[in-house]
Amino acid sequence: PHWTFDLLAACWSSPLIVDDRVYICDEDGDVVVFKLSNKMELLQEVNVGSAMYATPAVANDTLYIVARNRLWALQEGSKGVSVIKRSPIRIRIPAYAPQTWRRQND
Repeated sequence: PHWTFDLLAACWSSPLIVDDRVYICDEDGDVVVFKLSNKMELLQEVNVGSAMYATPAVANDTLYIVARNRLWALQEGSKGVSVIKRSPIRIRIPAYAPQTWRRQND
């Protein structure tokens, strides 16, 4: 292999490749983003607070991530998107740094 990375958790989903990034979700609730490269370059690791078993999906410039009890729609430049109404968590993606996700309570 070109490189390996220990997620320290079970991973039941397939990786998602979008442009030059690889997205992987694990059972501990981590979303790990790597640069698509022959060399390992970790861009971001975010814990969403809930186990993930499904592969992320992309449609209409929106990244959808589903966890055991939450669903997020993430779009670069958005001020915050919550797909499930009354969800206690919002993930924000600033336009200048899409890989810096922050959790905020409503």
